[in-house]
Amino acid sequence: MCDLRIVLCEACGSEGRILSCDGGPYDTDGGPCPYCEGTGGELIKVQPITEEDFTEAFGEPPIPSQLNGE
Repeated sequence: MCDLRIVLCEACGSEGRILSCDGGPYDTDGGPCPYCEGTGGELIKVQPITEEDFTEAFGEPPIPSQLNGE
């Protein structure tokens, strides 16, 4: 089961436009971002993480008593 999420576009920094600086005081506008089509966001597919995936990626989860400082 996968789900769709909207995240900020990393290519344009969520601006929706490709801006570049040529060393002067102004940015040069390169037009709409081709990755997010000018929206500033992208749709990505995500899947829920399973306990086995979590353990493989991050190790064993802490015991609740360890979180409380006991």
